[in-house]
Amino acid sequence: MRSKLNYCAVALLALLIIGLASCKDDDYEYPPVKLEFMTAITGQSGKIEQVVTDNNRTLSVINDRTQTKVKADTTFRIISNYLEHEGQQAELYALAQVLAPIPMDPSAEELNGIIKTDPLEVMSISKGNGYINLVLSLKMENGKHLIHVIEEEVSMSSEGIREVKLLLYHDANQDPMSYSRRAYMSIPVGHYIEDGSTANISFSYYNLNRQRVDCTPINF
Repeated sequence: MRSKLNYCAVALLALLIIGLASCKDDDYEYPPVKLEFMTAITGQSGKIEQVVTDNNRTLSVINDRTQTKVKADTTFRIISNYLEHEGQQAELYALAQVLAPIPMDPSAEELNGIIKTDPLEVMSISKGNGYINLVLSLKMENGKHLIHVIEEEVSMSSEGIREVKLLLYHDANQDPMSYSRRAYMSIPVGHYIEDGSTANISFSYYNLNRQRVDCTPINF
């Protein structure tokens, strides 16, 4: 499964914490919002009508306080502060779209034979609903960073388990390493198990010391 490469400028996001009430009322209790990666689904109006959590629960969106509107009848990854109602509905308080590039072959002509591994840090890795979710920390000033995922190797073990090795592509475009900024990413990996097989997916990147870090494989 492959798609034409469209490099994504990394979404440099502030932590999605918003003021939920006026400071004038000292007795106000903030609602117990969650901060999670999810899949958003829009309707004909382009507004988000449903979200699918990473434990595969579908919630109807009863109120999107961000008033997000994108392409109609589409699905995309987000990270969101939301409040769940009765286990069936969601109220979105804040959200941002998340990079979700399909891993690409290192021989792809778009790469011109060059795989960039400029340094960054991975703050967290989690297993989602057919995704590997990453919270990244980039050292930057104000340049445009490019991030993608390279499929270094795919093989099948004697036990019938697909072994996948992925590498984070990061081109800082010579942007000075001045400030730490966060970015959020969901790597789609469902196509590695769509034939009913299981997969061990390894993920690697180059840290701020320019050393390769091989993370513990994740089983799907």
